[in-house]
Amino acid sequence: MHGKKLVHTIFKITNRKKHMKRILTILMLGATLGAVAQTPLMENFSYSTGQLTALNTGANVSGGNWINFSGTGAALTVASPGLTYSGYTATGIGNMVTMVATSTSAEDAYRAFGTSYTSGEFYATFMINVTDTARLLANTSTTGDYFMSFLPASSTTALNDRLSIRKGASGNTFNLGIRTSSGMAAAVWSSADYTPGVTYLIAIRHIIVTGTSNDSTFLFVNPALTTTIATPVVATAQSGTASDLTDFSRFALRQGTGTPNVSVDGIRIANSWVNSVLPVTLTNFKGTKTTEGVTLNWSTSTETNNKGFEVESSINGTDFETIGFVAGKGTSNRLNQYSFNHNNELGATYFRLKQIDVDGEFSYSETIRITNEEISIEITPNPFSDKIVISSENKEMPVVAEVFDMSGKSKVISQGIGNVNIQTSELAEGVYFIRINHGEKVSIHRIIKN
Repeated sequence: MHGKKLVHTIFKITNRKKHMKRILTILMLGATLGAVAQTPLMENFSYSTGQLTALNTGANVSGGNWINFSGTGAALTVASPGLTYSGYTATGIGNMVTMVATSTSAEDAYRAFGTSYTSGEFYATFMINVTDTARLLANTSTTGDYFMSFLPASSTTALNDRLSIRKGASGNTFNLGIRTSSGMAAAVWSSADYTPGVTYLIAIRHIIVTGTSNDSTFLFVNPALTTTIATPVVATAQSGTASDLTDFSRFALRQGTGTPNVSVDGIRIANSWVNSVLPVTLTNFKGTKTTEGVTLNWSTSTETNNKGFEVESSINGTDFETIGFVAGKGTSNRLNQYSFNHNNELGATYFRLKQIDVDGEFSYSETIRITNEEISIEITPNPFSDKIVISSENKEMPVVAEVFDMSGKSKVISQGIGNVNIQTSELAEGVYFIRINHGEKVSIHRIIKN
């Protein structure tokens, strides 16, 4: 190949039967279905940039739109890119919404959960990033102001679990607190201060207690992402004269006159801690060579709205193609084990999983490399131009190499002892397959002519 860097790829030979068949078998080993848990709201702001309440209408949103319920000034705005927080299931998806610091009227909006919580407990998790440091430093109020809360289905003024913000105790920092309801005299504040410009993961746990004025709220900042509920930075119970809400049905964002610029992203509402903070959690992913090809095994400790896994393979570790699909368990808090058998006729060395949620969001696993340490074949170069050289680790073994086009038609064949040179100057540019017979072993690899 002229004027380009040669790419050398080491391919490992695997045992093959004389007559190869394309077999794709999916085995589900020891899979158990956990109790179905709810995640009635997952908001990643996957809209175009612009005014939030004007963008997400109709078919753009499942479960309801963002509705302006107060304020007529500065709009809640969708901005790019979205926020990221390592390990959080909703990290780096879509865009984010930005809230402005203003001393005048500004737009407030809510979005319905998709269900109403009237008993038990529920959780809300989301990422925030505070950027308006000047306003924080200028605002010396110890009571602060709130920028997020919950609403019932029938009211836009009964705002509970108000997430509040104020200037920190020292330097360029801020403090977070929460009020269970408007009946509380003031928010209860965390003992720690936080840094502007840093993305934090926020979790709120609300326990609905039978009776009035006795619900409890817990605030978490950067909680450990495990199946065990973390330690909250604030725990507060309802107090004062206001009654608890009869239902919790809406997530509200508020641009208050005492709040700084705040970006919010990755909102999840769920009825359990696991479904609130944890994504599909892979506990292992490994593969082994077999006489029939490759067997991949993986397991999950938790799954949330998991449609399943696309299994992908690659010869060079860069260009992947889908070779199969394994259905997920939806939502599960138990150990699930998966296995996938692939005959690997094309000699893939690299494998990864593409985990897909029911709403179409996806993420990739780590890439694993599977090798056979017995005998190796080197194909040089690939991509190629006028010639391919096949070099065997065993210099005394006969080697037969045959090139096929995409339709399966044989184009070139050559043989030798230990090494084979194939002239390819007459081949058109494109993708081909090369089958290599090395003693009792056969492998097929994809090659490209430039």
